[in-house]
Amino acid sequence: MNAFAVYTGLRASGALGKLTEGLQHIVGKATGRCSKNADVDYGVWSLDLAVDLQNLDTVQILESIRHAVIVAEANTGRIVVWNPAAARIFGYSSSEVLSHRWTVLVPEHLKAQCEAGMARYRDTGHYPHIDSHAVLELPAVRKGGEEITIEITLSPIEPTRDPEGGAGRFVLAIVRDVTERKEVERVLKESERRFRSLVQNTSDIITVLDADGTVRYISPAIERVTGYRPEEQVGTDAFGSVHPDDRERALGIFAETLKTPGLHPPLEFRVPHRDGSWRYLEHVVNNLLDDPSVKGIVINSRDITERKRAEAEIRRFNEYLEKRVAERTVQLESALAELEESEKLYRTVVKQAAESIFLVDAESARILETNAAFYKSLGYTEEELRRMTLYDVVDHDRESVDDNVRRILKKGHHFIGERRYRRKDGSLADVEVSASAIPYNGREALCVVAHDITERKRTEKALKESERRFRQLFENSADALFVHDERGRFVDCNAEACRALGYAREELLELSVADVATHLI
Repeated sequence: MNAFAVYTGLRASGALGKLTEGLQHIVGKATGRCSKNADVDYGVWSLDLAVDLQNLDTVQILESIRHAVIVAEANTGRIVVWNPAAARIFGYSSSEVLSHRWTVLVPEHLKAQCEAGMARYRDTGHYPHIDSHAVLELPAVRKGGEEITIEITLSPIEPTRDPEGGAGRFVLAIVRDVTERKEVERVLKESERRFRSLVQNTSDIITVLDADGTVRYISPAIERVTGYRPEEQVGTDAFGSVHPDDRERALGIFAETLKTPGLHPPLEFRVPHRDGSWRYLEHVVNNLLDDPSVKGIVINSRDITERKRAEAEIRRFNEYLEKRVAERTVQLESALAELEESEKLYRTVVKQAAESIFLVDAESARILETNAAFYKSLGYTEEELRRMTLYDVVDHDRESVDDNVRRILKKGHHFIGERRYRRKDGSLADVEVSASAIPYNGREALCVVAHDITERKRTEKALKESERRFRQLFENSADALFVHDERGRFVDCNAEACRALGYAREELLELSVADVATHLI
């Protein structure tokens, strides 16, 4: 709920009227009293007076509102009302803040602009941001100098006038601290940027189709594989260019895919290259039509043309061997057996290179099904894994696992990120995990895809250690060492360089090679 929602909610319920009326009496009496005694503290006096006047509704509203309620006098800038939420957000107690002007909450670079606006309201009774029902998102300053982001709505208060003197104008501010939300938005945008970069630069082709087979999106990798640019494919029939011998089969599988959400077994068919040749692609299809964030068929495709050529060569060689079987001896049969073993090994390696995929019952967390890559990566048999639960495999606390399950069921799909899985021998595997909610035999299940990143993590650790050693050598070198960019601006230097040129490191990093060239010759 933002500050405007609080404002409109108070207004709709009648609480805003009570609050404003009570504050009018408070600041009016406070101002009248102050006209007699300049040493009276506006804020303390006004709150005491609220109780004296038995204005308990106003005090209760101020105490119960979770957002800051602040009243400041336009003429002097003094803060006269400061509720507990204001103290929590800005760090000042009421006794501290009521000796300050409202500008103590404003960053230095905005003070002149804000004071000009208050002066305009003080002199004319009008200012676009006051009582405009608009939510302003602005930086503010806490007691310790920390800058935060707030949402604020401003309203005028014309106090009731004391018979002995007139009161000036006041401004009511309702404030909400949105610093944490802004940081979450920033992190989310950065995550989206990284994800988009990953999709745009992956070697696989990522395609999103509508239910009728129309290409809605296709990644830049299509040009590397087929020679066609993405914009030439978007809006076309994905199956219109499939090899005539493969088209009917591909359309049949696609029709079956539309009936069942989730991942489907890989399929292969040929697509044209701009140079007139045909390229074999292997496609992994995920029906996400029911996912509101996708509403399409997502296909990951990779070029397997060379693999298909290798398989064709193997088949041709096998045919040759079969023709010679009748004429050859046991030696040839042995050679054929070795060839078959080689082919079996090749197919096993290909199977093991696939991503780990398994299904989990959403209610009990019991593992329902696994592919070979998954149970082999953990050292279990498929039967053993089916007797286990997600808690037995994931090396994180149960609460963390349950939280992720709830997110997946709520969103339909969730990128969990890096996790650790327990192998049968007790060792841990680093994996990168994403999951989707799918129907399974009349109940909800989770389809989990885990990519093993154990080796990548080891490499990252080794790289950090290498960088640490390089930094030690760089810093401790007896020679003056510099690093500059393509424009000659220094981006790094060691202590010997600073000593040799007589600059502090911060000063040297503000210079370029040209600035110190005479010292280097």
